[in-house]
Amino acid sequence: MVCMRFFVFLSIFFSLSKENLWGENYYNNNCNNENYYKVSVVCSGRNDDYGGNFLDRLEYFLRSIDRLTVPAEIILVEWNPIPNKPKLSEIIKIWNDRLKYSNPIVIVEVSKENHDLFCSYYKQADSKYTFQEYPAKNVGFRHARGKYIIQTNPDNFYCTDTLKHIQEIVNEDTNDISVGSPVRVDLQPILNFKSLINITDESVVNEYLELLDAHCQGNRNGHTTPLGDFMLFKRELALKSKGFPEFPSGIHHFEMPFVEAFLNANHGSQLRRLDGLTVYHFDHSRWGGGGLSQSDGYRLLKQSASKSSLLGCPSPAPVNDENWGLANQKLKKTIIEN
Repeated sequence: MVCMRFFVFLSIFFSLSKENLWGENYYNNNCNNENYYKVSVVCSGRNDDYGGNFLDRLEYFLRSIDRLTVPAEIILVEWNPIPNKPKLSEIIKIWNDRLKYSNPIVIVEVSKENHDLFCSYYKQADSKYTFQEYPAKNVGFRHARGKYIIQTNPDNFYCTDTLKHIQEIVNEDTNDISVGSPVRVDLQPILNFKSLINITDESVVNEYLELLDAHCQGNRNGHTTPLGDFMLFKRELALKSKGFPEFPSGIHHFEMPFVEAFLNANHGSQLRRLDGLTVYHFDHSRWGGGGLSQSDGYRLLKQSASKSSLLGCPSPAPVNDENWGLANQKLKKTIIEN
C-alpha cells in the first residue's frame, strides 16, 4: 500500500507542468541570490499591436537576444494587458512549446488593477497613458537577478556583433552606463523580413537571423539619443538610484533623468558611448503610443505639439520613494524555461 501511494505521488508529481510546479517556485527558490545571472534583459510591452505587426517584431527580438551565451534571463513586464486578447505570457509560451528558447523568459504582469493603483498612488488617476514603459522597466529592475541589466525595447534586433560586445562588457567589472555609438539604427519595417512565428525548425530560424546579422553588419547610420532602446549597467547601482522617475502623466524623456540620477547616486560612474553596442530597430508607425488608440494618439499628439512637456518627464524630475517599481504591490509572474 505504501509503495502504491508513493507511485501515485510520483505520477502526479511528474504529470504536473513545469510551469505550474517548477516555474515560479523553482525560479524563486533557486534564483533569489544576487547576481544569479550575469545579465538580465529588461523590456516592457503588451499585445496591443503598437506600430503594427508587434508580435513579429517581438519574436525577432526574443530569438536574437536569446543567442547570448553568458548566463542570462529575459524579463518582459506586461503592463495592463488588453482585455479579450491573448496575453504575451500565453503567446510566448506557445512559441516556446513550438521551438524552445535557450534562456528563461520571465513575464511579470501589471494588471489593470495594479495600473490603477499605481496612478492613484501618484495622485494621477486621470492619466491618459494606460501603458507605462518606464515604470514597467522599473518593475523589471526590481525582479531582475542578473549582475548587469540591459534595459531595451522588444522591437529591437540584436546582431551577433552587438551580443559579442555585450558579453565582453559583462565579463568586466564596470560601474558605468554603457550605450552604443550610435545607440540605434533603424531597419525597414518588419513586413520586409520573413516571419519567425510559425517556424519549428531551429536551423531555419538561425538562417533568417544570420541573414539579418549580415544586413546589419557595418550599418552605423543611426541615432544617438534614444537611450530607452539600450543601456547596460549594474543592477545594484540602478536599485541604489531608484530607476526611472515615475510620473504616470508623462510618456517620454525619462532616459536622461535616469542617467543623471544614476550618476549622482554612484560617484565615479560615467555614461560611456562605445562602438559595437548598437541595436537595430524595426521601423514602425508611432501612433497608438502609451496604449491610446491610433485616433486618440493622433489627436493627443496634435493637441500637444506645442506643449510637448505635457507628455514628458517634468523638470526637475520626480524623485522616487521606496515603493518605486510597484514594490508595494503583488504582481503575477510567469516563468517560461526549458
